[in-house]
Amino acid sequence: KREYCVQYRESEFDFISRLLEEEGIFYFFEHHNNKHILVMGDSPSAHKAIKGESQIIFHEPRPGQVADEAHIYTFNYTQEILSGKVSLKDYNFKKPALNLKGDKTADKNTELEVYDYPGKFEEPGRGKHLAKVRLEEYQAVKKEGSGATTCTHFAAGFFFTMEEYPRGDFNKKYLITQHQLSASQPQVLEESAGEGGSSFSSSFECIPFDVPYRPDRVTPKPVVEGSQTAIVVGPKGEEIYTNEHGQVKVQFHWD
Repeated sequence: KREYCVQYRESEFDFISRLLEEEGIFYFFEHHNNKHILVMGDSPSAHKAIKGESQIIFHEPRPGQVADEAHIYTFNYTQEILSGKVSLKDYNFKKPALNLKGDKTADKNTELEVYDYPGKFEEPGRGKHLAKVRLEEYQAVKKEGSGATTCTHFAAGFFFTMEEYPRGDFNKKYLITQHQLSASQPQVLEESAGEGGSSFSSSFECIPFDVPYRPDRVTPKPVVEGSQTAIVVGPKGEEIYTNEHGQVKVQFHWD
């Protein structure tokens, strides 16, 4: 439940995107020959393994060696020091004695705290949920992998398991968060017949599968510049209607 929610000077896509980001809901697509499915979720159970064989070996290219099976040929892994605690606070004038706080801490770096007010919630349970989502958003990018593969089935929102990497602790299950695929076959066009053979590249970014994924809050929220006039509305026959808190309801001219 939101106290007030409005689409203002933004596209439908931006409006929906920023609401999903605030709630920690992600989405990805399943592509089929006869249809495409939009999948939305907020937990790891929404993800599926990539098509075909989901266990992909790491094979570093060497002169004279050719891998017969799909493999990962470059892989980099980074780790950041990020906030390990999120604290949110708000105030509900209808319940002034209620201490509206929401806290969530990680296992490490709890002294690096993100504190925000107003937290945009009216009940303590909602505050705890939002703090959890915010912390998971920060923790989701704490450890990230990136690489390139010959596998044609990689896609964002799906997971795979890497095997045979020289460093053993990197051999585990990963969730693909970004994927870029490019291919060319110039020889099929008569005017490009002499330009060489086909090319294919598949690069990706991923996070450990045991880390909950939350989308970054990157969609900008519109800002109302200056003051606006509106029409006071209420029950028919009432000159000026106020509720028990002395508030009036208004309708903007653009609504």
